[in-house]
Amino acid sequence: MRGFMLRLDTGLMVIILCLLTWNNGEAQVTTFPNQVPTPGQTFVPVPVVFFTPETNWAFGARASYTFHLDSLRQTPSTIQIGGLYTLRKQFISNLSFNLYRPEKRWELAGEVGYYDYVFKYWGVGNQSSELKRETYSVTYPSVVITPAFVLSKYWRIGLTTEFHKYSRLQLDEEGELKRLQTTGVDGGNVNGVGIQLRFDSRDHTIFPINGVYASAKSVIYNSYWGSDYSFVASELDLRHYQNIAGGIIWASQFLTTFRTGPEIPFYHLSLLGGPNMMRGHFEGRYRNQNMWAVQSELRLPVWRRFFVVPFASFGDVFDFEKYQRSIKFAGGMGLRYIVDHQNRVNIRADVAYGHHFQFYLSILEAF
Repeated sequence: MRGFMLRLDTGLMVIILCLLTWNNGEAQVTTFPNQVPTPGQTFVPVPVVFFTPETNWAFGARASYTFHLDSLRQTPSTIQIGGLYTLRKQFISNLSFNLYRPEKRWELAGEVGYYDYVFKYWGVGNQSSELKRETYSVTYPSVVITPAFVLSKYWRIGLTTEFHKYSRLQLDEEGELKRLQTTGVDGGNVNGVGIQLRFDSRDHTIFPINGVYASAKSVIYNSYWGSDYSFVASELDLRHYQNIAGGIIWASQFLTTFRTGPEIPFYHLSLLGGPNMMRGHFEGRYRNQNMWAVQSELRLPVWRRFFVVPFASFGDVFDFEKYQRSIKFAGGMGLRYIVDHQNRVNIRADVAYGHHFQFYLSILEAF
């Protein structure tokens, strides 16, 4: 429930992929140069059709628009929009954006979405069994806005605001959520305000070749701003990128999240898995108050506009009171196709194995 990303689940899957691209730069091959002619703008739509037992037939699309607000045209801004509709009358719509205006000393990131969808739940903890799997449906609008002030070349400080309203929860009659009346089953508002501090020395925001990214964020959910639940969510995100030889890029990430407080709804616990971290595990396959994970990948230019990307990851969920370590592993192989060489925009297709095989199709990198 962290934004719309196409994930092709097990079972019968029918994928219709149509890549329609427009860019006003010259085609390049193999790798990205440090300096390019003045970058333009790129629009990339990806329509898709698939089938799963939970959704029946589903029809969706995602598109990415890359452009420049900075006068030097060195830091591309992106807007991504996605939608999904199923024959079970489920619906997801999502708009996310990252806007950069460094000469005006501001940046703006955010996500606006509306979700009426079915999700899976395996219970809390790192020992949850596949036999405990249940599904629940929920409807909620979501708004996350993070304006940031540019302190210096590398440092930013920002204010994070989040607003979610959960309603129309439908639970399995014999499932754990309903039987235990888990925190969050009544729905309600989950609103938070927090602060974020970032260090960013990456040479590029979309596809870095060298540099470091570090972000620390803490959000307080409280009745002061209309939240029905009181807790604190914190996150530390560290990334490193290095061109090790001949355009081969080594990218690594460490991510940890913490939840503290008396009332943490189950849909806001720390989740392990998904299309961006621990690919190969279904998002939320394991959940608890806290989570840590590490992933690393090699981005290998192979031919013309194609990259091959082997990747691996490991991590765990836990709480501080009774932590029994049970580290999960995942890995896989990806293919990248450069649709805009100047702005470094890629189509990403990954196949990964963790708990099961998972397939992912998206625009832009996982991290």
